[in-house]
Amino acid sequence: AAASTRCFRILTLIEHAYYFRGMTEQLEEMGFDPVTSQRALDLTGGNTEAALNYLLTGELEQIPEVTATAMTVLPQFGEGCEVISSPVSQYDFNAKGARSACTAIALEGALGLLKNSGQITGEAVRGIIERGVGTFAGLGREAAVEHSSVDEVWPIVPHFVQTLRILGTEQKMTTDPTCWSSVVAEARELADSAKPMALVLTKPPETVLLIAPPMAAQGGTAQTDGPWLLLDSHSRPQFGQQGGFLLRAPNFAALENALKHIFPPVDMGGGDMAMMEAIYNAVDATPVQLLD
Repeated sequence: AAASTRCFRILTLIEHAYYFRGMTEQLEEMGFDPVTSQRALDLTGGNTEAALNYLLTGELEQIPEVTATAMTVLPQFGEGCEVISSPVSQYDFNAKGARSACTAIALEGALGLLKNSGQITGEAVRGIIERGVGTFAGLGREAAVEHSSVDEVWPIVPHFVQTLRILGTEQKMTTDPTCWSSVVAEARELADSAKPMALVLTKPPETVLLIAPPMAAQGGTAQTDGPWLLLDSHSRPQFGQQGGFLLRAPNFAALENALKHIFPPVDMGGGDMAMMEAIYNAVDATPVQLLD
């Protein structure tokens, strides 16, 4: 009964998120201490779902207190990965409601990186984030909305409709060991092999963008060698990233390792928590290509 009550409270929190007000108390009712809960809310700019992610996964314990000194990239992303850091994340634009702008940012990233994924600088990553924030602000979404899906953003933004082709959405579970490889394989089946492909990956309340390398010259199969690109507009202080960043992975194994750290699977023990576990670990993948 206690587990069912906790599950209900978590689902209620996710469905009816409010900006800061009362969130510490609600998280405390679920067993999280108020100081830790407030810190999670502070780190995520008041994004209650992202704060809950930190608390459920235990990642908050890995995050050092923020200081004025620069932080170096931690090794979780894997050997050979290059991280191109932006001086800002979406959380630096909370006055524009940008804590919920990551899907718009990902689509802006798809538009820009599918055209040119070559030499990308930190300022270029910043530009993508700022354009996405501007696009999201123009939607006039209510401040209480904590996340927007591709289906909610793409159809009402004219320059997305005019330039990007949405190929559908597939759902996977991060608890499945083949989650990320099957996401890419199934997206490849929907995509035009002659064009570059992006994948908008949404695990509420966060969306990131994956840019896949071109199909192999022979056989029509996906290359395992890269570079694979991962655009993340969120700050990840547990990885030494105070701003958004573009990860350039040399191969799929390195990319998969990074995704497992950004979206770690969470085992809630099944039983009364089985439904919550399934909801929490679900990820939607939307392949995107440029229109002709």
